[in-house]
Parts: sequence; structure tokens; C-alpha cells
Amino acid sequence: MSSRWRAASGVRRRWLVAAFLAPSLFVPSIGYAAWPSRSIRFVVPAPPGGGLDLFARALAERLSLALGQTVLVVNIPGAGGLIGAQAAARATPDGYTLALIHSGLLSVQAVNPRLDLLRAFAPVARLVHSPLVVVVRADAPQASLAELIAAVRAQPGRLSYASGGSGSPSHIAVAEMAYRLRDFDAVHVPYGGATEAATALVRGDVDFQVGVLGAVLPMIVAGRLRALAVTSGRRIGTLPNLPTVAEAALPGFSIEPWTGLAMPAGAPAAVAARAGEVLPRALDAAPMQALSLKLGFEIAHADAPSFARQIARELDAEKLRVKRLGIAPTP
Repeated sequence: MSSRWRAASGVRRRWLVAAFLAPSLFVPSIGYAAWPSRSIRFVVPAPPGGGLDLFARALAERLSLALGQTVLVVNIPGAGGLIGAQAAARATPDGYTLALIHSGLLSVQAVNPRLDLLRAFAPVARLVHSPLVVVVRADAPQASLAELIAAVRAQPGRLSYASGGSGSPSHIAVAEMAYRLRDFDAVHVPYGGATEAATALVRGDVDFQVGVLGAVLPMIVAGRLRALAVTSGRRIGTLPNLPTVAEAALPGFSIEPWTGLAMPAGAPAAVAARAGEVLPRALDAAPMQALSLKLGFEIAHADAPSFARQIARELDAEKLRVKRLGIAPTP
């Protein structure tokens, strides 16, 4: 037997052993090529008609074009996004369920042991940032955040504020303001989602809200709500003259929610990667850019590993915040 033949045989044996011991190296490419072969369900944990829903529907259209299959939006609102997130997490992890997740779910998880984002989902990508805005009705006497703070202080326990649910970003934001101000005593009135909370404010059921920009912006533009401050670390292009909460009253204050895309945990890695690949182009499309600007969203794409690290980091911080603010866990 020649040394050349023995060397070639050794190479072939090592290749066969590697192929036998690591079939996963080859199987994902099959799923990758075949997916998607049918329509995809896209769970949105928000009611129809709000900013999050409009953004999701536009994204679904772009994904349908990119993937060659219908991406069907299914709205499952309630409990600050918890109900929809749980429904999506229970779906078969075959790549045919997508879920819109948002940073409000970190707060929900911090007070509700029924949700575990990192165990329930495989992050695909972060999509956008969407700051919160302190708003009052257009006919309210307060014209600034300082005036709203003064009104609450003058009537402890009398003024009320709406939120998208206990533990939602809008609830946490007011709780954080109250913690820093020390004598800011307002009554919390939780609703089933951001749009419902904003509608309650317009009706006069409550006195103010720190609302998701996508939900309150149409009402600000229509002259039904007055914006007082934005919670992000810097002013936003959608409302460039609006001061930040840090500028107006609380130096260092910053809460900037995000929205991302995920699949149920256990979804094929190659399928999740394929979904992640098409997202940058979908988000860069002119219609998505225009709609995001209109809704007050800022495109902030991050890939799956970066997104997963951000979720883990912010979840730890949110648990500490909830404990510091004294928000009781949901039984």
C-alpha cells in the first residue's frame, strides 16, 4: 500500500467520521433551503390599530415579499403583552410562528413569574426604539412637565395616570419618576394596552400618561393630547422641540423601550438565521422608514446575539429596578 493511498484513505475516514458524529452540520441547510414552504403566523401582543400593530403589519408585508410566503399578523393583546407572548411561546417551534416582543415584557417578567423571555424565545433581532412621552389632554391646564409635577404635589393621591398594564413601561416610568421626586403621589389605573390607555386619557378617565410614542403620537398630531416631555436620553426627530424628562425635571432620567422579533425557543437555528438575514433590507425599505418616522419609531437593528445579550442585561437591571420601586410581584 503506497503512502499516498494510505494518506488519502485516512482523509476519507476522518471526513466520514466527522460526518457521522456531526450530522447537525448538514441538516440545518436542508431546513434553511426549504423554509418557508407555507404561510407564517406573526403574533403581535397588542390590539389592532395602534402604532405597534401598524408597524408589525408593514413589516409583515416586507417579510412576505422577501420570503415568498404570506406572513399573517395575529393580534393577541392584554396584560402588557403577557398574553400574546405566552401564546407565541407555546406555539410549535418549527419556524412558522414569529413574535413581536418588546422591552415592556422585561418589566412584566420582573413582576410576573409566569414569563421567562430567554427560556420562552429565540431572539431573532432588535428592530426599533420607541421612547415614551408624558402627555395630558389638550385642554389640561398643565403646559409643561414642571407644571404637571406641581399639580400632583398640590393634590396628593387625587390625580390619576393610565398605563398599558401593571409592570408595563408606562407604569414603570411613572413609578421611577415618583421614586426620584419622593412626593409624587398619583393613582395608577392600568389598562389592557398602550392604545387603550391613551384612549382613556382622551376620554377624561385619567389625568395624564407616560405613553408609548407610537400609541399617543396620532392623538398629539390631531390636537387631542399635549406632549410635555420624552423619556429618551436625547430629543427625538419626530418631536424635535419636545424636551426630555432629564432636561425638564429629572437629570439622568432615561427610559427608551425597544421592539424586536423572536421565534419560540427551539426553533431551528438556520431558520431563525434566515429570518434575521432578510430583516435589515426590510427595515431599510423606504415604506418602512417613512412609517417608522410617522409612528415615532427609530430603526435600531441589532442581530440575534447582540439582542439576546441586551435582553439578559436589561432583565437583570429591571428586576433590580422593580425591587427598588417596591412593585409587588403578581401571584
